[in-house]
Amino acid sequence: MALPRIAQKLNKLTFQGLVDYANAISAGMTAQVAVYPAPVPDLATLDTDTAAMQALVTAWGPQGNRGSHATYTGLLAARVLVEADLVQLANYAENTTPYDAVNFALANWPIRNVNSPQGILQKAEDFRQFISRQVPAGSIKLKWSKPLGLHSPGNVKSWKVFRSLDTLFNNAVEVAIVTKTTFTDTPLIPFQPTLYYWVQAFNTEGGGVISDIVNATLTQP
Repeated sequence: MALPRIAQKLNKLTFQGLVDYANAISAGMTAQVAVYPAPVPDLATLDTDTAAMQALVTAWGPQGNRGSHATYTGLLAARVLVEADLVQLANYAENTTPYDAVNFALANWPIRNVNSPQGILQKAEDFRQFISRQVPAGSIKLKWSKPLGLHSPGNVKSWKVFRSLDTLFNNAVEVAIVTKTTFTDTPLIPFQPTLYYWVQAFNTEGGGVISDIVNATLTQP
């Protein structure tokens, strides 16, 4: 039987996705301090490097309104530091609790090659509106990443997408069921420039944790 290992795919994360992932790992390792008492590097270093990267992500700005080339160069350098921190921490976790799927998951590490049940899925990561000139006018394109703590990528079977005219999830309606981590909505709702969205992962255990809210603006002609 294949043994569970930590599986990081850092190169597939966006800048903001990497920041969110690093923050989740920091929170998970902090919660599991009794199991992982002496992380290398220490979590203060990870938090400092992550905060510096977040500042540069903010300064770099959204697509269509980017910052300076110097900011982008600094952002790339910051990414290298955060990725190096995460690689070292993953090695530390695997050396401290070898093949321990339970403690890996409790510390928010993604896992591969494990045959244990997945259980309830966590919320989608890096949920956002995707801005591009290729998005048709009057549409909203959403993108997100799979939850942390997956035992294997196939443990998410589908996603439900919900939309509301306000910020209350109880007022949201299901608008789609998709199998990919992206969805383009053409809501045909007049005089409503801003809409609110959530996504929820599903597997054989049912629905997972509802995502954070995204307020999205219709693409203009």
